Formats: sequence, C-alpha cells, structure tokens
Amino acid sequence: MQLRSTLSRKWASLRSYGWHEWLLLLPVFCILAIARAAILILPFRKYAGLFGQKTGNDIEVVALQTFQRNRARAIGKTIRMVAKVTPWQSVCLPQAMTACFLLRLYKVPFTTFFGVMSSNPKNNQDPLLAHVWVCAGTSIVTGGAGHEKHVVVATFQMM
Repeated sequence: MQLRSTLSRKWASLRSYGWHEWLLLLPVFCILAIARAAILILPFRKYAGLFGQKTGNDIEVVALQTFQRNRARAIGKTIRMVAKVTPWQSVCLPQAMTACFLLRLYKVPFTTFFGVMSSNPKNNQDPLLAHVWVCAGTSIVTGGAGHEKHVVVATFQMM
C-alpha cells in the first residue's frame, strides 16, 4: 500500500513538469554522472573554469529576462529531482557543475558561490564543511538548502 501511494505521489509530481523539464531529464542524469566522475578523477583546477571567472566579493547581480529566469528555474528543478534518484552521490558540487554547464549552454548569466562552515569541534575528522550553490539573477538554482550558514570563500561569475 505504501509503494502505491509513493508511486502515485511521484507520478503526480512528474505530471506537474513542463516540457522543458521533461527534455532535461536524461541529459541531467548523464551530466551528473560525468560531473561525479570528474570530481573523483580530476583535480579541481581542471574543471574550475566551468564555474565561470573567479571574482572578488564584489559581484554584479544581472537582471534576467523572463525566459532566462524560467529556464534557470526549470534547470534547477530538474537537477534537484534527478539528483535524488542517481545511484551515486549527487550532492552540491556535481549539481553545481551540472547547473553551470546547462546555464552556460542556454546563455543564462549565473554566479557560483563556494562556502565553508565550521563543524562541531568534537568532530576532528571533518573540521570544515564545504558547500557550493549557483544563483541566476536573484534566484538560487542549486544548493540553496543551508547556504546561509556558510561563509563565502570563493565566487565565480559567468555573464
């Protein structure tokens, strides 16, 4: 019975998707896989250019046109949904890489933020917790959950 209600809820969620999200499902899945492999195999400097040009703390928030805002929203929604069902870990970094790739492809200006937060001092194994999130205009595309707890240490921007 629980399986039936879960499937029913998932189907209702999928029906709410527009055609942009439906077209992005398979490409997002593949790009998330490539991003995860790149993280495991390559050093950061090899794929850092994907996030845009490194900027200081002075970032320029670009006003998006309506179609760009809708496209960014569709990309973020699809990435978050697909990331939940991948058989590998699709946490903030592969999601951000996927978002940056697709936003760049659709010529939507974006800003990528890298942040850190001190963890519990009793936990000596992981003294810092890192997070990355991507914004298009004033909207957060990926990585929005908990980003306000992190101190920004690097910013990349693509106009």
